[in-house]
Amino acid sequence: MHIGLVIWPLCKSKGGLERVGVILGNEMKKRGHHVTIFCYSYNRKYTTPLYIVDEGIQIEYIDSYNDEKFFIDKKQLLKSLNIDVMCALFSWELLLIFPQLLHKTGIPFIISEHNAPRIIVKERWNHYERLGCLTSADRIHVLTEEYKEELPSYLQLRTVVIQNPAPQNRI
Repeated sequence: MHIGLVIWPLCKSKGGLERVGVILGNEMKKRGHHVTIFCYSYNRKYTTPLYIVDEGIQIEYIDSYNDEKFFIDKKQLLKSLNIDVMCALFSWELLLIFPQLLHKTGIPFIISEHNAPRIIVKERWNHYERLGCLTSADRIHVLTEEYKEELPSYLQLRTVVIQNPAPQNRI
């Protein structure tokens, strides 16, 4: 399977979301899957991941997305990569480009939110854009039942609760 992971600030931030995304990508690679990480390089200013990404994981940078050529080029890229599933590990207004990029590609879209919905809406983007984007997702992942309950009922039907991974103790 070819898994696309959107870890937007991979090359700029060294937070929990980026750590979890790299853990997930590296583990999927170890399990035999092909993994491509999509991130934002801030106009090629940041191009080195701040966590160690396993060799063989492809990184694609998405920068300027303000014209039709961008969408045509990136849609072609997605088709050429034969992505089987796209999982975005973040939720803020920059995510709005992915429903457009994935439209009519047949690629299932998962949005994985790693914060409380009330904080996401307060700090990152407005309520209506967020709901529109979440509505475009085939599945939504949140970290707790409480977060799931903060979503409208029609989105809860597509929402799965999975806590962040914890490293296993090796004795």
